[in-house]
Amino acid sequence: MKKLIFTLSLMCLIVSLSAQQATTFVPANYAAQKTVLTGNEIGSAPAINTPMMLKAAKAKYIGTTFYDCQSNSSIGQRIIAHQDGTVSACWTGAAANADTRGTGYNYFDGSKWGPNTTNRIEQSKHGWPSMVAVGNAEIVASHNGVRGLTISSRTTKGTGEWNYSTLVGPEVTTTDGTSTALMWPTMVANGNTIHLFCCTDPDGEYHGTVAQGVYYKGTYNASTNTVEWGEPTIIPGTGSDAGILEYGGDGYNMAVNGDNVAILFCNTPTDLFYCISNDNGATWTKNVIFDNPIENYKESTTLVTDTPYTTDGNGSIAIGDDGIVHVAFGITRFLNDKVNDGQYSYFPGIGSCLYWNSTMEPIERVDSPLFALEPQYLLDKYTIMTMMDLTGDSMLYYLRNLEFAKYGTGMVSMPQLAVKDGKVYWIYTSMLEYPFYDAGGQKNYQFRGIFGIKSDDNGQTWDKTKISWLSYLPEIFQVDWDAYNALDSTATVDEMQNTIITETENVYPVLARDIVDGKLNMFWQSGYLAGASIKENNVAISPNESYMYWLRIDANELGTFNNIGEVCKGNFQGITPNNSLSEMRIYPNPAMESVNIQVASSKNEQVRLTISNLLGQVVYTESTQLYNGINYMKVNVSNLKSGVYVVNVKSNSGSTTQKLIVR
Repeated sequence: MKKLIFTLSLMCLIVSLSAQQATTFVPANYAAQKTVLTGNEIGSAPAINTPMMLKAAKAKYIGTTFYDCQSNSSIGQRIIAHQDGTVSACWTGAAANADTRGTGYNYFDGSKWGPNTTNRIEQSKHGWPSMVAVGNAEIVASHNGVRGLTISSRTTKGTGEWNYSTLVGPEVTTTDGTSTALMWPTMVANGNTIHLFCCTDPDGEYHGTVAQGVYYKGTYNASTNTVEWGEPTIIPGTGSDAGILEYGGDGYNMAVNGDNVAILFCNTPTDLFYCISNDNGATWTKNVIFDNPIENYKESTTLVTDTPYTTDGNGSIAIGDDGIVHVAFGITRFLNDKVNDGQYSYFPGIGSCLYWNSTMEPIERVDSPLFALEPQYLLDKYTIMTMMDLTGDSMLYYLRNLEFAKYGTGMVSMPQLAVKDGKVYWIYTSMLEYPFYDAGGQKNYQFRGIFGIKSDDNGQTWDKTKISWLSYLPEIFQVDWDAYNALDSTATVDEMQNTIITETENVYPVLARDIVDGKLNMFWQSGYLAGASIKENNVAISPNESYMYWLRIDANELGTFNNIGEVCKGNFQGITPNNSLSEMRIYPNPAMESVNIQVASSKNEQVRLTISNLLGQVVYTESTQLYNGINYMKVNVSNLKSGVYVVNVKSNSGSTTQKLIVR
């Protein structure tokens, strides 16, 4: 297979691979700034781009949102796999107006999902939901940014009216006075006991720590449909007493298994550790996984210029029936060369996500603490997922002048874990190599995908030849490999892009912790453009609609289907053996007024030309005669809305498809 080589101005030309595992990593020479979103960001109403729903094969479309940043870092429990086979899912949703933001929700009744709606479950603007089930009831916590958390509860999952109450936070002195706001909640439940972790108002200090993490223990009362909460607690070792002077949004994750409750702390500039309670939240023990060389960090006062390796804030934790604690987290490098500007810098060129469990020793490197989490050093000691070699040719290919979407993560991150019967299930995101590129955006972003792998021996070994590309679905990812392979080093960017028929960005995966009837349930956010507009522009709403896709598979399938190596075999819709139609070329592309369509046919035959939007709706069709050789057609597209379309020419003996962008 002929390949093109794309240079990177700030990264190495090609990363060599061996046995599906990177042995040379992309250097982190490119630093990006990270800001933490609270939901109070402002911005004028954007010009809304044409909503486009994306087709999926195994995955099911369950919801939509114009708020395209589901988390600052880790994502807590947002999908519940109920024991009767039903499923509840929630996310930060919004219509095309920032004031409509709140918890998006849908329910699978065992045979079908409810209709998509942009209606939120709360009565006012909210964000960052986390959900638990208590018996047949379901409870959602979300922050309002003003006065604690809103607790929405109802007695019957999937139906009925929500009851609302407020968990008021401790009083914090801020620049504007005082605040009882609580931010970025995450919850788990054991029976009718609810464990909740969140942060105090980030505009002030609580017991000497900015945005201090606080733990609440609650009891759900089914007769009143309310939760009775205890007092806020700073778990020992998680505050200023341990040198933690500042928390970042969502830099933590929770897990529960019976009376065992654990909180993973993966805040980027602090130690990586977890606190575990074996008595349902009464007492806690702290366990350090990685001793961060950054000490007593506070953005307003602490300079960090030696760029140590650390976590990227994205982590997941799970507890097995045997009590073993399982952890996965993303890795980056850290820089704070300007204090008191409300942000720091991270290095998105790091492409590694590491697995650890409580049978292992803490991660340390005595000779150079700054490089204790350097992936190259850890490669022979721990299981580390790196960027996927999609084409199986031991090389990774990047766009010229590659930029990174500002998710605040490295190239491989956003992990989620589940464990059952000694098997560990790990899903995560990875940036994709060329040609999976955002041709419709304004920046040189490569798309990201959702991947999964499992261990059959409690995390001791992982077979990296068995990785499922979960978001690789033929109706979403289509490449004209014949056209792609025909290109050479003189090819233009437009020629390269025209080999891609359609593709999407898939990020923010959420995995149900319970495995019911041997099934894994997960969902993620999908969109036509790479990156989160909310993060890119620090505004209150995105001009682009994003979509939530749910996937249910047999747990044993993880790692056995959609293996990475099949991508380069040309298993894409519209590419068939002995195809009488080929060499479709569309120009200009993008188009505004009219488009020329060139198709080669190996025979004289009648064909049907269709143009469809990404909902699958046909917006233009005509029948015409093609002749042996090169054929030309011209179509007026001035009456089509701006967006992405799929052009298909089909006969009884062939079919060819290409992507069209209308401006």
